[in-house]
Amino acid sequence: MLRSFLLCLAILHFTGCVKITGCVNPDEPDSTTKPGQTNEQSRGYLDGEGRIKYIPYDNPPKPLSDIEPVYPQSALDEQIEGTVIIDFFVDEKGVITEIRIHEGIPNSELNTAAIEAIKKVSFKPAEQAGEPVGAWVRQALYFQLDY
Repeated sequence: MLRSFLLCLAILHFTGCVKITGCVNPDEPDSTTKPGQTNEQSRGYLDGEGRIKYIPYDNPPKPLSDIEPVYPQSALDEQIEGTVIIDFFVDEKGVITEIRIHEGIPNSELNTAAIEAIKKVSFKPAEQAGEPVGAWVRQALYFQLDY
């Protein structure tokens, strides 16, 4: 069975996502965390109410390689298709420090495949006034079977 992946990139402002394990742990304070704040709030990733914060930039982050998800065998066997939308934070060094599923496909393993694909990609960081800055990215990964 042939499979293809259509990818599109959109940089958007967004709110209300789910924390994925294996990224920065907001429950463990770091050296910049103030009392009553999470790590993400102290770094400027979240606003005071826990919503993802927009960070202005002139040039968006750019992937340095293709994003190539692996279609899970279980999804192939069950002929599951769909779109997984992931939000992730690319810091000023081009490193992904947060990954969140914005909209996924439950019980299909496609969410995990999308996260794993994003984790493998390095990025050129966003720039504001010629300086690298961290920025949130929204990435849609389309899982489509070719018949």
